[in-house]
Amino acid sequence: MPTATVTSKCQITVPAQVRQALGLRPGRQLTFTQTSPTSFTVTAEATPVMRLAGRLKAPRPATLADMERGITEGATATLTSAA
Repeated sequence: MPTATVTSKCQITVPAQVRQALGLRPGRQLTFTQTSPTSFTVTAEATPVMRLAGRLKAPRPATLADMERGITEGATATLTSAA
């Protein structure tokens, strides 16, 4: 069972096994829920969607030619499936 020691500043280092199990990274928040007078459950909070902004590379903006090609392909597919 992983353990941690409280420092003189009342801080702990979360053991590597626990960090990996909870998927912890710097800045991630933890919730401590008291389950008995001497026990707590630690839960890693879900990452808010807004913190994910910018993580994915956006495709280049569509050009007018791209939009016209998409409209034509969509119309062709609709006409073909309707026949």
